[in-house]
Amino acid sequence: MKAIAAVFGVVLLAGCSAAAPEDAAYRDARLPAERRAEDLLGRMSLAEKTALLAGDGWMTTAANPRLGIPALKMTDGSVGVRVQMDEGVPAPEEPFRTTAFPAGIALAASFDPALARDVGGAIARDVRALGRNMLLGPATDVARAPLGGRTFESYGEDPHLAGEIAAAYVRGAQAEGVIATVKHLAANNQETARWRIDARVDPRALHEIYLPPFRKAVTEGGALAVMSAYNRVNGAHSSENRAILTDVLRDRWGFAGFVVSDWGSTYSTAAPLAAGLDLEMPGGPMLDTVLAAPQAIADGFSGGWLRADRLRAAGLAPEIDRAAGRVLRSMIAAGLLDRPADARIPSEAGTAARRDLAFRAALSGIVLLKNDDALPLAPAKLRTLAVIGPNAAKARAGGGSSRVDTRNAIAPLDAIRDRLGPGVRVDYAVGASMDGETPADDGTDARDRQRAEAVRIAAAADAAVVIVGRYEGLESEGFDIRSMDLPSGQDDLIAAVAAVNPRTVVVLNTGAPVAVRRWLDRIPALVAMWYGGEQGGPALAAALFGDADPGGRLPITFPRSWPDSPVYATFPGREQVAEYAEGIFVGYRHYDARAVAPQFPFGHGLSYARFAFSDLAAVPEGDGARVRLTVRNLADRPGVAVPQIYVADGHAPLPRPPRELKAFRRLALAPGESQEVEFTLDRSAFSYYDPERAAWVAAPGRFRIEAAASSRDIRQSVNFDLAN
Repeated sequence: MKAIAAVFGVVLLAGCSAAAPEDAAYRDARLPAERRAEDLLGRMSLAEKTALLAGDGWMTTAANPRLGIPALKMTDGSVGVRVQMDEGVPAPEEPFRTTAFPAGIALAASFDPALARDVGGAIARDVRALGRNMLLGPATDVARAPLGGRTFESYGEDPHLAGEIAAAYVRGAQAEGVIATVKHLAANNQETARWRIDARVDPRALHEIYLPPFRKAVTEGGALAVMSAYNRVNGAHSSENRAILTDVLRDRWGFAGFVVSDWGSTYSTAAPLAAGLDLEMPGGPMLDTVLAAPQAIADGFSGGWLRADRLRAAGLAPEIDRAAGRVLRSMIAAGLLDRPADARIPSEAGTAARRDLAFRAALSGIVLLKNDDALPLAPAKLRTLAVIGPNAAKARAGGGSSRVDTRNAIAPLDAIRDRLGPGVRVDYAVGASMDGETPADDGTDARDRQRAEAVRIAAAADAAVVIVGRYEGLESEGFDIRSMDLPSGQDDLIAAVAAVNPRTVVVLNTGAPVAVRRWLDRIPALVAMWYGGEQGGPALAAALFGDADPGGRLPITFPRSWPDSPVYATFPGREQVAEYAEGIFVGYRHYDARAVAPQFPFGHGLSYARFAFSDLAAVPEGDGARVRLTVRNLADRPGVAVPQIYVADGHAPLPRPPRELKAFRRLALAPGESQEVEFTLDRSAFSYYDPERAAWVAAPGRFRIEAAASSRDIRQSVNFDLAN
């Protein structure tokens, strides 16, 4: 077969085997990417074009030395560069030459697009330092369910917040000469049966909830690539869904980049190209190995449909030209043809500047959920501190393609000891071993012994910090979370420690909401640190001891219990169908509309400072409104405020949520400082999607604009009349 392929390649290349002249238009970096791609495409044979449409390895495409087209060299991303899998043999140094940033949910909790831009740029520089040029991130899927296995990877339940963070991340990454890949389009909200599940989403929910973050990443972030999802959407495979990949993505949003399949999610040859897919991944020997595995096929893994022989047999020359042109345009726009293919930049991993950025990212996402004057802890008043829990002595992360291995991770226990120094004795006990991590410790007797040791050191300490949560064996790509409850033994651990030490602070080290009702009233303070990356431990220590304000806000509602969730009756679906029966009422939209009290609402987060909102005003500007608000720090210490602007529409002919987030700002305010903040709301901030018109509509009339500290903490509101 190799000999036949070689002969075929020679035949097709006959007459076009010479290198292009140095003055070829596509070599001129001064020309627009579209013009350069058109010129380059015209110089290519059919075989060369088809080579652009399918991988030749697990994470690579084929290079074209004749025309100077480099291979696309991809890496999993979102929170950092992951170990490569090119034919299953990663370079041994690669896991240690990258930075592990906080999980996407933690980045969203910062409510700070500028920080997301910096993180995206830093990850892209790691991509380039490793000789790669395409980042498979950011993950931009809206969190539909608190049990979603990959909730931790993306940016929460609100489409506006998720879109702002994603667009900024993309801008930062692509400024460094890397193709960012926004994933997974669309309605990719669960891991159960992920290759086979059909997400049945009504048009309003699709356009108002699940598509807007992608739209912002494309139209405002300028994303050069989009990844289609594993799941079907309303019956059609995402890789064959023309309604999304062409009608929406290209025709409505003007996307000019290319669409790549998620790994092993193509099912035919003509349909993906007709729908708008341009590149099938993966390829090469590893694909053949996976396709030979019965379990992979049973799960729904499929691929190899855009290989050259199948493309030729299908007679798809125009479609091949179109797809190849899109891939070329993005490569040119990212500068891939204007630098040596093997060029690397110096690694920044491990530098002081990179540690500072990772620390700032982790700290900015830490959310103070409850504080009855227990925090910050005063080191001068401590003689002994008990640090307890299965997540205290390890730097945890969610699992799957976003997991980053690094030598630089610092566990909370180590960071706390380092912060306190020799003057405070820090005692440690695991308290409750993590389910499945050490099977010998999963039994009742072992957990009883662990809990007893934790109680002993807590009773003798001035304060206790209990760090609980999950790990990659319980929260990961590939499966959904089994329960909103903490893993076995952890609820009992918290209750037991709180019973002997009234100064018990609980820290949640997870990527999704957990149920806390069993013990919340027994503790004075609760913190969500999420998966904080390699600097999560030092960031937590800084927040606990008041070195900095825990400035995060919840990007996802914490329900009191799983039955309170809007998807309790439908997640994860039945018979490979997930009915999105909740429609647009996702997250806080559901809790507010149904008057269901959450444990902690979207946008919630306390500060060590106190803030006053005043002088809210809204005046017409353009086709929307300009909103002004004054925020003042009333405390004698600096703090972080996050004013949130919600819009309420009570007159639309279709049901709308009681309020929707349309703007926000993260403010660092000195003691006593006031700041006037302006927000611009264009007409889209007042609009809803009308399925009958298949268009966005802003119904003229009276709206309410709210300034809030969370979706349930409305500080001020004003009426605003939207004109025709």
